[in-house]
Amino acid sequence: MDQSRIWLVGGCSLALGIILFCVMAGSYTSLWRTQNRINTIRGYLLDDCDAQVAAARDLIKEISGSTALKEAHREQIDILANRVSQAQNTLAEIRKSEAIMTREQVLGLDQVMAGLKTDILALTRDRADGLDKRLANRLKEIQGDLLGMVRKYNDEADYFNERKTVFPGFLVAKWFSLDEIQYPQFEISLLSTGQ
Repeated sequence: MDQSRIWLVGGCSLALGIILFCVMAGSYTSLWRTQNRINTIRGYLLDDCDAQVAAARDLIKEISGSTALKEAHREQIDILANRVSQAQNTLAEIRKSEAIMTREQVLGLDQVMAGLKTDILALTRDRADGLDKRLANRLKEIQGDLLGMVRKYNDEADYFNERKTVFPGFLVAKWFSLDEIQYPQFEISLLSTGQ
């Protein structure tokens, strides 16, 4: 083999090696950035859940301030108060763990926040005349923010879970043990009912 062919093969091999390294490094950083976005969105999502719980407590206080309203809606207030307690417990459990939310935690949060929304709607639906407009607008805004964060979380979780199954992501995921990580998704239909 002459010298020029050796240089050509060597140069092509080096170029191919650099390209493969860049593709693999790009895939790894893509997965890493996605995990960071998921963790950031998780924090915002939990903050929005906390805001909805606080708004539900404010709603209970507002209704409890009027004896007539309190008596008329006692059962609904008790149901909402129990749901607020469940939501606080669920959020505290999730915040305690810095790890990825488990499927059970996502389902639990999904159900308790959807139930909280349903209970708030049940309590406010018949009270359009007596409900403080600022509180009503705040409840609607919080629910919109929460739904938006859930959608963003789901998009990023779907992206991460999908990237691990295609080239070169599946190789990178195997090498760095990312293939064991699975981000569960929220059930959008639970949170978007009753808009």
